[in-house]
Amino acid sequence: MDRLDPNVVFGLFNYLTPDAGPDGTNEIDIEFAKWGKPEAAMGNYTVWPAREGLHRANKRFSVELKGGYTTHRFMWNSTDVTFQSLHGHHDDSSNKFADWLYPAARPASLYIPETHACQDQPLALSGTAAQEWSAGRTHRSLV
Repeated sequence: MDRLDPNVVFGLFNYLTPDAGPDGTNEIDIEFAKWGKPEAAMGNYTVWPAREGLHRANKRFSVELKGGYTTHRFMWNSTDVTFQSLHGHHDDSSNKFADWLYPAARPASLYIPETHACQDQPLALSGTAAQEWSAGRTHRSLV
């Protein structure tokens, strides 16, 4: 994860179904990307509010792994979204290397996503990594 090409994006997110609202709303993301900038931090937590036109919030974080496994999760309720990234496979909060609490602005019902489906998806921005992904290179993830 910490060795992804700067032009590759790996995203774990829940994404709206058409009945939940327009694209660009109701989304919670954990993404690993340098967005084409080798010096950028790799980790990104993002919340796209439930309604259009409201401010999106995000937190970037460094990813320097200790071992080959990680756990990434978010928990959300009607007032906030909590993100955690941990070294290894864990059901508790041990070995945490990043976290973020997104407290929604008021009224929270406008800012907390009301999402449905979950997805994981690698994306390539451009360059050699993009050519390798489009040529059929595969990825594996456990969600």
